[in-house]
Amino acid sequence: MSDPRSFAGVVDVRLLATYSRGRRNVQFLTELIYTDEVRGIEARIAPGSVTDWTSAPRWAWSVIPSFDMAAEASALHDSLLTLRRLIENGLPVSISRKTIDRLYREALRPLGVPQWRRNVHWLGVRFQAWATGDR
Repeated sequence: MSDPRSFAGVVDVRLLATYSRGRRNVQFLTELIYTDEVRGIEARIAPGSVTDWTSAPRWAWSVIPSFDMAAEASALHDSLLTLRRLIENGLPVSISRKTIDRLYREALRPLGVPQWRRNVHWLGVRFQAWATGDR
């Protein structure tokens, strides 16, 4: 059985002259769409969206590289943090940081990220939410 979660579109980005947390930002030139058929969820990374891919502290880069198999999910997480909205069963809905972080972990699965790394990524974003008070 195939995974009901998937990304559609081509990752086409341009390097920017700006940095976040020591990593160079990129801007999406094309749209990337994430869907979860079971939950009826659709989220889009719009052209013009900016990401630094996976935001991890420098000491963790060997375990959580900036750009790897998790890149699309990381960009989705950044986009959802900006928008705080997605489409659910055809209707736009507002979503919480906790929901965004859960969707991030789920979006890592169809990209082939192993369970242990999905959990590490999720713990990282939840820690960041706790540290910034954005729960």
